[in-house]
Amino acid sequence: MQIINYNRNRCTCGVPTQMLCKILRSTLQTMKMTLKYGLIKIIFFGLILIFVSCGQKREKDSDELVLAEYVIEKYGIYYEGDCEIHAKEKFTGECKFYHDNGKLKGVALIANGLPTGQWKYWDTTGLNTLDLYYEKGRMIKKEKPEPELNFPWTKNMTKNAKNAILTSIDNIRNDSLYHGDFPTNTNNMPFVWTEKSDFEIVGYETSTGAPEILTIDFQPINEYKSGPRFTVEINILTEQAIKVYMTPDA
Repeated sequence: MQIINYNRNRCTCGVPTQMLCKILRSTLQTMKMTLKYGLIKIIFFGLILIFVSCGQKREKDSDELVLAEYVIEKYGIYYEGDCEIHAKEKFTGECKFYHDNGKLKGVALIANGLPTGQWKYWDTTGLNTLDLYYEKGRMIKKEKPEPELNFPWTKNMTKNAKNAILTSIDNIRNDSLYHGDFPTNTNNMPFVWTEKSDFEIVGYETSTGAPEILTIDFQPINEYKSGPRFTVEINILTEQAIKVYMTPDA
């Protein structure tokens, strides 16, 4: 009978068992450390990627709209260009976009890809329908201006135009307050008008060369229609008066 001598201290390949166990333990430990730190690296770089991608996103309001051909929006950030793939540079500047009839639809201000300042929107008739206000990409106010009855502009613009007339009257009374555009032609200003304080709209006209400029004609309430008028030149984008003219009697 063949007798096999079994040595517990050696494996079949002749390597001592203790040494083999140490090698296996060392290998397993190395694999665990590799997996551990490899996983940490994956998690770390994943968090960085998430942080960076989150930094490039902004929640838009449902009324926020830019339709300029040279600006594209991605995740609430605005970039230069007309193709999402190639749009890399963040846009800074003013965007204007128009209705199919050529009338202004909206004006948006953007700084480093983020909305800023006042955004204004108009309908196809030229009526200001919505104002959005931003600060560093965050909307701080939304307003729907009250329309002026029977006219394609807001009551606020009418108010500003009337205030420009009253300013012109004050300038006539006090030469030290006189400003060259309010009014522009003081020689045609009847003194009696300086006693008037309320005015009504009797006509308006848009400028063909500058569609954002509107001229509105006013007369004192209860004045004859053929009488003299105040004509206020006003910017529909800012709703601020530019000049006040005196129109002689018809």
